[in-house]
Amino acid sequence: MQTPVTYLLMTYRQAKYVRDAVRSALAQDLQPLEIIISDDASGEGTFEAAADEARRYAGPHTVRLNRNGDRLGSAEHLAKLTAMARGRLLVTAHGDDISLPHRARTLLDAMQRHRVSLASSNATYIDAHDRPHGAVSRTTGSQRIEAAEMIANGRNLDLLGATLAFDRAVVERFRPLQRRNLATGLDQVLPLRASVLDGVYFVAESLVRYRRHADNMSNAVVDRTGTQLVFDESCLAQDMAARAHALADLEALNQIDPSEAVRDTCTLLERRLLSDLHKWAGLRAQLHAIDSRPTWIAANVMAQRRLKRRFSTRWWQHDREFFIDKVRRHLTMRMRTRSDESQR
Repeated sequence: MQTPVTYLLMTYRQAKYVRDAVRSALAQDLQPLEIIISDDASGEGTFEAAADEARRYAGPHTVRLNRNGDRLGSAEHLAKLTAMARGRLLVTAHGDDISLPHRARTLLDAMQRHRVSLASSNATYIDAHDRPHGAVSRTTGSQRIEAAEMIANGRNLDLLGATLAFDRAVVERFRPLQRRNLATGLDQVLPLRASVLDGVYFVAESLVRYRRHADNMSNAVVDRTGTQLVFDESCLAQDMAARAHALADLEALNQIDPSEAVRDTCTLLERRLLSDLHKWAGLRAQLHAIDSRPTWIAANVMAQRRLKRRFSTRWWQHDREFFIDKVRRHLTMRMRTRSDESQR
């Protein structure tokens, strides 16, 4: 009997892109598949657009719609959908991305073949106009990812939140996911949880078209509108919060079900957090030294500020390479044109 799988499409204020995300969910070639399309109280047409696409569907998948009355945030939204899901394995997706038709099937195969609790994949950056900007991860081969590697690397593009699939035990065997404890950073917490269960596996194939645009939710998490120093400080603070949550998760699990793997991972996390704290303190000191002061900014105000792409290093790198290639081709064509004219 095939392992039951639920595809969780979580949306929030993505009306411009959500139809493509829903269509890609409905086009999954894994059968049978339960699909839950859930909106986190967007209030600007996202749910209506998603529901309209779902109601037109007449295929083999079981489709369920959910609309939260109040905003839950990513952590509690996932917890709610895990409780709703009938599948043992969960494939997560976002309302501004596009999954390839064989994504769910490929991740399920990887999880079963390698006997892991969580699988991720590579993805391709696309912009607001669906133009590709290269691969998210530069890892060339499919492979297991160990907890020590996750902790050492910090933000790991092999474990992008938009690409994850996992056993529901990754959510249910640990402390409840609550917004007051984990505002963001699920893609750092869930893989570490999975690493002490049955492990994590990365599929090198690109299975998601990962959209980067001005309204990405990640833009509200760190300050991409100021200086490099401001970005580094806010980004490190976010990472420390996620790692602290993961450490509390593992310590709680170790009290219930002690194991050497959990204890070792806790030790590595403690060392990383101490190292991060020293770095963060240094960044704060530098900001104070130039007479900067910390402040919290309302989300609507942050959204009105102009993003500085140079702080999204990998995205800017792809964007820069795309621009350079375009200029190079333009200059090559001009040189050929001049050469042709000189030969006449």
